[in-house]
Amino acid sequence: MKIKLDKKDYLRSILTDTSPSDVPSIFSNEGFYINSKIYDLCDDEVESYSYIKEIFEEYINDKGRVSALVPFKYKIYKDGKSLRGLSLLHPSSQFQIANLYKEYSPILNNLCTKSKFSIRAPVKVSNSFCIKSDARSVSNDYKIFDVDTIDSELYKRTASSYFAYKGVTRLYKLYNSSRYIDLEKKYSNMWMLDISNCFNSIYTHSIGWAINNKEYSKFYASKRVFHISEKIDS
Repeated sequence: MKIKLDKKDYLRSILTDTSPSDVPSIFSNEGFYINSKIYDLCDDEVESYSYIKEIFEEYINDKGRVSALVPFKYKIYKDGKSLRGLSLLHPSSQFQIANLYKEYSPILNNLCTKSKFSIRAPVKVSNSFCIKSDARSVSNDYKIFDVDTIDSELYKRTASSYFAYKGVTRLYKLYNSSRYIDLEKKYSNMWMLDISNCFNSIYTHSIGWAINNKEYSKFYASKRVFHISEKIDS
């Protein structure tokens, strides 16, 4: 069964993209998504939601913020002997990412499809996903946002990633693919590099360097030219 998604619902990324896949069992972004939708849609005259607007404008959507936002750090079991450190973004950072998706999704997709080496890359904003017909019955008709309809709305949004991707969804699928088998036949040796220890060295400045080159990014950083790379780094 195919379930349609609202491509204009940029806040759906709060449910799908702004937090690690492994989070503490007591944590969920669903409440933050609901309140973000209320803040995004509510009118100044709706007094029952005025407290949400006040909280968001004070702590979440503070565009003039100067101080750094500190993520919540925690560890999960990597295997039987070691732990892996993960970080959960501050809600304000997650809200900023959602707005970045809203404004720059086409550019992000274009940039991510340029590399010939990527085995997985976003190509467009998802507009639907499929489930087995007996998995769960969900109406395809979209309803006006309301707290009463939030269960079905949340199901529609969390059951899919924000972007549709090309390539493999898991690394093991690459090893089982015809492409990998053809490469095995063509080459007698394979070099492997574990880049997991490099993740902590990837920071926002380097995104601009990868997109425009280092000299360009440094030159225009002082001129306040807000290309997508400067937005990510701000």
